[in-house]
Amino acid sequence: MTVELKLGTNDGVTTGTLGSKTGVVSTIVGNGERKLPTDGARATGGPILGPRGLFVQGRTLWIALREGNSVWQMNLDSAI
Repeated sequence: MTVELKLGTNDGVTTGTLGSKTGVVSTIVGNGERKLPTDGARATGGPILGPRGLFVQGRTLWIALREGNSVWQMNLDSAI
């Protein structure tokens, strides 16, 4: 059985697959720096501030930011 997951931590959003043969888990948003992301900038390697809620709709990842009091949208194909 394979389960895809997305986790919000204080310094990023991590995605991975449980039960896969590779066991690879990678960060798709956040670089460990705790500040608001810049609109229009690539999410990979950029900062993010307190992600708390995650929702995937098609190829869009919606991230609720607690400290930023906002909802951030990321296109999973372009990482913007």
